[in-house]
Amino acid sequence: MMSRIINRLIVFGFRLRHALRAGYYKGHGIHSPAVYEFVEKVLFGKANSGSIPEGLFTGNQAQVRKTFPDKYLKVLYRMVQFYQPAIVVDLNESACQVSNALSADINRITLYRLINKSLCVVPEMGLQNTNTALKRLVPDGISNSGFPLIPSADLVFLPCSNNPEKIISHLAFADSKVEKGFIVMEGIYRTNAMRKAWQKAVASQLVSIDLFELGIVLKGELLTPGHYRIRF
Repeated sequence: MMSRIINRLIVFGFRLRHALRAGYYKGHGIHSPAVYEFVEKVLFGKANSGSIPEGLFTGNQAQVRKTFPDKYLKVLYRMVQFYQPAIVVDLNESACQVSNALSADINRITLYRLINKSLCVVPEMGLQNTNTALKRLVPDGISNSGFPLIPSADLVFLPCSNNPEKIISHLAFADSKVEKGFIVMEGIYRTNAMRKAWQKAVASQLVSIDLFELGIVLKGELLTPGHYRIRF
């Protein structure tokens, strides 16, 4: 009980610091073309300001929304719509609204989701059929040397975790698979393990975006280096 209270106070401190230090509202002062495009087109772009399609999010919505506000779900949804990644990997171990946001365009993308510690391809008919109509199963679990069926990925989502070994393993996997694209980390200040993993990601990558609830790493060629705390 006491450890939870202490962690909440720590998270509150990080939230306050982020609010005081964050800037670049609507792209002002950003010198990286890739980050400016992300802020202008995905976060605040008029073309993406509409609501998420009705019925997209199903399941235990109340539980998800406690830790993952709607506006961040919209960020994931808009990233898929704007950047149109061909291969998306969701390392959530259970279907939730995040999975639905990433699978919004399931007929065009290939979505892998973690089920029973194995990566599975989500069928074109959607997440509701994942457990009964898997196209193929990758049995090796999360490792840098596994996944022969996934030579690369365009977007990898890492859920929040308080297990240091798990999140470091997930981060290493994502880094090895994404050559040009995005690594998205949930709850980068919520647990000590996530805070350390985010610090490692920021230190090892050229471009990172801190939205507080989401940490986003951009990978690719000819990127202008920088770490951006964005008020969102």
